[in-house]
Amino acid sequence: MKKILLRSFTLATVVVGVISNFAFAQDAQAAASSAEASKFVPTMNLSTRYVLGDSTRKTGFDFMSQQLRLGGVYTDGAMTAAGEARFYGNTYGQSNDDAPGTSPGQGVAVRQAYIGYDLYSNDSGSTLNAKLGRFIPKGANAYGNDASSYWYGMSGFMPEDGIMLEYTGKQSGIDFNAQFAIANALPIYLYSDSGASSNSRVWTFSMSGATSSFNGGSTFGGNGGGDFNSESSASSNTGDKAYIASVSGSADVGKGKLEAVVSYGMKNNNVANNVTATVNTPIIANDVQYTEDSIGYVAKGYSAGVWYSSAMVGESKTLTADVNGGARQFAKDASSPKNTYSVVGFGGKGDSTLFGMTNVWMPGGLLTYSAGVSAYMHRQNGGTGALSDSDAAKNDVTMLSLGGGFTKGKFNTELNYSHFMASNDVFLNSGNNNLTNSADIVYLLAGFDL
Repeated sequence: MKKILLRSFTLATVVVGVISNFAFAQDAQAAASSAEASKFVPTMNLSTRYVLGDSTRKTGFDFMSQQLRLGGVYTDGAMTAAGEARFYGNTYGQSNDDAPGTSPGQGVAVRQAYIGYDLYSNDSGSTLNAKLGRFIPKGANAYGNDASSYWYGMSGFMPEDGIMLEYTGKQSGIDFNAQFAIANALPIYLYSDSGASSNSRVWTFSMSGATSSFNGGSTFGGNGGGDFNSESSASSNTGDKAYIASVSGSADVGKGKLEAVVSYGMKNNNVANNVTATVNTPIIANDVQYTEDSIGYVAKGYSAGVWYSSAMVGESKTLTADVNGGARQFAKDASSPKNTYSVVGFGGKGDSTLFGMTNVWMPGGLLTYSAGVSAYMHRQNGGTGALSDSDAAKNDVTMLSLGGGFTKGKFNTELNYSHFMASNDVFLNSGNNNLTNSADIVYLLAGFDL
């Protein structure tokens, strides 16, 4: 009996042990699969610009702008969480005091903060994704040197608060992406000018420094904050929402890829200033539309393309009714014109791999070169004192830019030169404080993109 009992106990122990080991192996495999399915990818973008010469200012050899973006994307199966913050390194017009934009400061903005859900995916790689939170819709591309995008290029869509559907897949050999978003507001960045004076009918521009019209902010928002911001649902209390859509694709052509982007956004009654009205500062809104388009060719060692952007800011409207918990109502200002700001450009860039130079200065080091031509146009229609198209055309600015530098991996250093010209005298001459029809700036860019 004892022998039989011992055999029974031994058999039971073996069975339990096998089951336990199998269960443990299953748990370990599930944990490993979960670990493989989940991953975190950090992101970092740093750029700093230093002026070596500026014909509109007597001062030179000074810091112009700096920004740091830190964030990351975490994925676990069909779920995604993404966040990104942008820090302004004492750039004029960016501050985190009680009145942002009024003094130099170390400003901080949330560029992205959303949760994503893969609603559909298949073995061919097609996915349908939904994003809820703050995201940045896909915009067009500016080709060429840094100045091509820093001044007259693709400013890109600002951070949006809302919900987005995004499809990514391959159709007939074309890598295809489509987005559609509904957001609180449509913040836009304009390469702003001062507006026409009543006697000279000339718009004036500032290249850098204290007023920072081109690189620190603008009349209708920029850098994710300021006017036309999307930070609060209060800006959507007009009953209107912003609608944004983009379609992009790329296909193999020759030894490279041909790529194109078409994007468009619109919102009626887009609140243009602070959402709290005062006696002297009424709430103002405008109907706005914004579009970006580009087409280019990208290959090993070089790329080139054309781009176009346009922002339409309708007549100003003043708040007439603000029902508690209800939609705001506005009335048009008959004296206010409709303004349209447009940029069109062409540019290209390349590196020394085209000449077989792949280890310049250090292993993996490359020389870079770039150039671009772009034009800025501002037109008005209706209202009191609006310029005719022929008068406004004399204030159009054309920019010629050249760049050259060094890159290694994710590091980039570039010396930029830009020459600006117009028919009218729209630029300040630092020598005698008079206006002139041309301007020049030379600056150094140092960047890192992870």
